[in-house]
Amino acid sequence: MELKNKIDNLASYCVNFSIFTLKLLTVKEKNINIVILTILVLGVIITGFISYREFFVPNTCMKFSIIPSCFLVFFYFLVLLFSFFLKKDFLFILFSGFALVLAVFASVGHFFTEVKCYQFPIIKIPVCVAALFLFVILIVLKFYQTNNKK
Repeated sequence: MELKNKIDNLASYCVNFSIFTLKLLTVKEKNINIVILTILVLGVIITGFISYREFFVPNTCMKFSIIPSCFLVFFYFLVLLFSFFLKKDFLFILFSGFALVLAVFASVGHFFTEVKCYQFPIIKIPVCVAALFLFVILIVLKFYQTNNKK
């Protein structure tokens, strides 16, 4: 029964995410940069907070080898923010892909193993799942933006 609930939760996240992504794609071209920048700034702030917390409350984040995943995701968001301002689309997509792979592993680990991601206290969404959705949104928006340049 517990596995069924985990799969139902994951399916629910995916459906809500798909609806949100379709709504984002209706945003006009000039506003895509604002959406991307907002996601990046929020990502840096949230993962920065979680990384800061990891220093004082060890084992807040799941670890890959000996490195807390929140440090890696924070690093990826910083690289994405800098590549956004430098207008380096290839670097943006490359590091989004690295971050997406990390988020996939963390999300699968959260739902199907005993290792758990940090959850936001109020809304109870695992950070690894939120990061997964955000990186997919960033990649989709960047591809959309890159392919529609004139």
